Amino acid sequence: MHEVVERLLKASIEEFSEKGYAAASTNSIAKKAKVAKGLLFYYFKSKENLYIECYKHVLSWSKKKFEEFAKQVKDEDFFEFIKKWTCRRSLWQSRIPSIRNSSTQ
Repeated sequence: MHEVVERLLKASIEEFSEKGYAAASTNSIAKKAKVAKGLLFYYFKSKENLYIECYKHVLSWSKKKFEEFAKQVKDEDFFEFIKKWTCRRSLWQSRIPSIRNSSTQ
């Protein structure tokens, strides 16, 4: 993934999680990502497309983390596995506010 796109996604996830879709500002996102606002629209075309790409990005990240975790505890009882996964997800949510906030909106 292009470094500019990564910065835009990171800034967008923070903005959307803090303010929600309606109040999120593309000006603020571009400023946080340290790019011109036009570049944001060059890569994502619209605020709605940017939001969708952020959603896909977070889902992809979560899926990757789940698969890594599943490999570590593959021989666990199913309910033990779910309990540990829930604890792990809670830990991420406490450490990464944008993940916590985006999963509750």
